[in-house]
Amino acid sequence: MVNDRVRAIENREFLAGFQKLTPYPPQFELLARVAAQLPKDTRITGWSYEAGNLQFTIASPTSPDLLFYVKSYAAVKGFTDVTADRAEGDRTLRVKLRVVP
Repeated sequence: MVNDRVRAIENREFLAGFQKLTPYPPQFELLARVAAQLPKDTRITGWSYEAGNLQFTIASPTSPDLLFYVKSYAAVKGFTDVTADRAEGDRTLRVKLRVVP
């Protein structure tokens, strides 16, 4: 029982070392931050993330308000340089932002 606990602690410390290799939060955390700002009838249809640059596309049954999304995501802790533009049509929006380490 004690050996299992020691191994578990060692494994946790080993995995924690991998987190130090990148200063950015994991993608599932970013996805949770993004999803928390979305209205209920809006969904994420595209996602691209690399080295602190996040771009995602949302689709809505009505035309999304660019300013609303820029202000909403600019207010999220750890997100900066938020921009948005129309994607494939009037009901889709592409949001780009920078993730702060």
